[in-house]
Amino acid sequence: YTGTALSGAVEIPAVFLTYYAIEYYGRRLTLAGFMMISGASCLSIQLFSGSLLGSVATSFALFGKMCIAASFKVAYILSGEVFATSIRNSAMGLVSGLARVGAILSPFIVMAGETMPGFQFVVFGLLGISGGILSLWLPETKDKPLPETVAQMLLDKTKKMSTQQI
Repeated sequence: YTGTALSGAVEIPAVFLTYYAIEYYGRRLTLAGFMMISGASCLSIQLFSGSLLGSVATSFALFGKMCIAASFKVAYILSGEVFATSIRNSAMGLVSGLARVGAILSPFIVMAGETMPGFQFVVFGLLGISGGILSLWLPETKDKPLPETVAQMLLDKTKKMSTQQI
């Protein structure tokens, strides 16, 4: 029960870290940073698992859990701000549905770790790092007006309207 309690407890600081990070760094960099840190934490578990420093591996696991929880919160904020008003509900439904596909597949990745010890941490670590890198191609939405039409949504990032132009 201790592991479950600690796993839930790291959600609380994730909320506060998310708030301050998106205010200071913006949505895109916050998402990328949290995802890459969570991936690095998963890969770091491999270094310390099975050794005398088992508590260090647990600390990396909890830190990675906190970062991925924070990135999930940022992803929902960013997703709502990227899509145009005319398609926002449908797009959020699609994004949420695709997130559930990942949730469906994750137990199978964990089960693969039973036959190949540590495999699940490598997979989750690489997915976190690659997701963080790919999220750098998303547009920054902090202090930008929400796009009203699909045409506005598809504008080049450098041509987006600033809040001063409105």
